[in-house]
Amino acid sequence: MRSYFCLVFLSGVVASGCIRGRAEIVQSSSNAGVLRLVGNREEAKRAAHDHMISHCDRYETYTILHEGQFVPLESTETSAAAEWRMSYQCGRAQIDNARAKE
Repeated sequence: MRSYFCLVFLSGVVASGCIRGRAEIVQSSSNAGVLRLVGNREEAKRAAHDHMISHCDRYETYTILHEGQFVPLESTETSAAAEWRMSYQCGRAQIDNARAKE
């Protein structure tokens, strides 16, 4: 069963809509990318997973390099402009020896 986060907007006319989760491409290369997660977080993560599986098809897997809050430099209001982003690399990420020994 899918869950929805619903909002009602008032601006002269009452309109309602449900915000579903989705993943938007922020940056992409042949073997990596950055996705913006919008709306319902769990649904957005599922959409991101589907995108990464499709994008990384020839590598058979992907590695999430970072997931977290991102605030664009142009933003003056931190909380309002913050986005949830996920960066990934197709295949298995290589860990250098210095970091592996920590």
